[in-house]
Amino acid sequence: MAFRSFKKDIDKVYQKIDKIAKLGRDSFQEYYNYIDEVITKQQYGLFTQVLIIKYNFDPTKILSIDEVKQRSWSVILFQTNTKFQDDKYALLNTNSVYQLGLAYYVGTNSLIGTISEVDSYSTSVDTLSYTDNAFQQKTENKITYLSVDKLGSTQSMTFSTWNFSYSYDKNLLNLYKEAISYLI
Repeated sequence: MAFRSFKKDIDKVYQKIDKIAKLGRDSFQEYYNYIDEVITKQQYGLFTQVLIIKYNFDPTKILSIDEVKQRSWSVILFQTNTKFQDDKYALLNTNSVYQLGLAYYVGTNSLIGTISEVDSYSTSVDTLSYTDNAFQQKTENKITYLSVDKLGSTQSMTFSTWNFSYSYDKNLLNLYKEAISYLI
């Protein structure tokens, strides 16, 4: 039997978990099914190593597989970047811009301005009841605009072009592209 790299096996399992987690919290059943598949393939030990190494979650102290599924899912979601976060990071990286809080910098600590997200709702949202943010986005009730303050400018610039045929994340990313271009 040929030697296989343990790191490659770890990365393969990690990428599968990450792919499921990027689908969002409602994909827990797919995650649970994946754990069942791992057990069937007798790779549960490898799976536990991924949880320990990549997510700092030790499933060996939990007696039940069902409990491992439930407890690890929230930990994984918390530590997984969304596709939007990955795309925004790539945008900033491409333009040699970095963000600290609301402030954006270029080069070595050269502040270029700030960007704030401003949420707007078509119909009012009852703050006392639970309203899921994703639900508000999918029903097109929530639109987010960007308010940009460029260093040296006397007025804020608002970016608000919204295309309802695009997803919420794609619209927001397009606004960030415009805002970053304005700042640099």
